[in-house]
Amino acid sequence: MAKKQANDRNEKVNVYVDEDPRRYKDNRILKFGVDRKGRYSVSLGKELYEKQCASCHGENADKRPFGSTPLKNMDAKDIEDSIISYRSDSSFGGSGKNVMQNQAKIVSNNDLGAILAYLKGKDALADQDTNENKPVSTETKQGSYLR
Repeated sequence: MAKKQANDRNEKVNVYVDEDPRRYKDNRILKFGVDRKGRYSVSLGKELYEKQCASCHGENADKRPFGSTPLKNMDAKDIEDSIISYRSDSSFGGSGKNVMQNQAKIVSNNDLGAILAYLKGKDALADQDTNENKPVSTETKQGSYLR
């Protein structure tokens, strides 16, 4: 725990900050999903995975809880999309959806980023194919282009 001090009107104020330096600080205005440019800690991801995920998904992410796809067979984007769906869509998921809906609400986007860095590598989300900066290539009848 770090101790910070501030002097204001000659009064001493002590503020105690309990932060894990491995936690990524997301400075985006709209914080939907995992920050693709984030620098997430693999060691924190390992710790979080072992604590929150491994009991069902297995130490090597190869188990199939309730018949689901093993995490080792999913890419980072698919895992992120699933977590977001569990959070926002009460009908999403199979027979174990109640367990995952609760788990998805517990894990923050930053913690999810760390877990994905551990499972899939630090640049797993950065490597995902997006439409950003891709040339427009398909002309439509109206003369506009689609990605």
